[in-house]
Amino acid sequence: VTLAACDVGDREQVRRLVGGVPAEHPLTAVVHAAGVPNYIGLGEVTGAELDEVLRPKALAALHLHELTRESELSAFVMFSSGAGV
Repeated sequence: VTLAACDVGDREQVRRLVGGVPAEHPLTAVVHAAGVPNYIGLGEVTGAELDEVLRPKALAALHLHELTRESELSAFVMFSSGAGV
């Protein structure tokens, strides 16, 4: 297991991360748990705050999907809070 961190909202950083996986140890699973902490109740959140919380999750999911779709993954797991679903 290798843990790696990057700004998954930045497609180029994700591309470099995925591209740097050595062929002798290919990528077999992705676990995406990135997020922006925001402790505002759903009834009080503004559109801008909701965008700030959800945009990184959505962009990351898109980037990870597009940049790993040629990989033979056994798992593609994404975590989110109940408010983000």
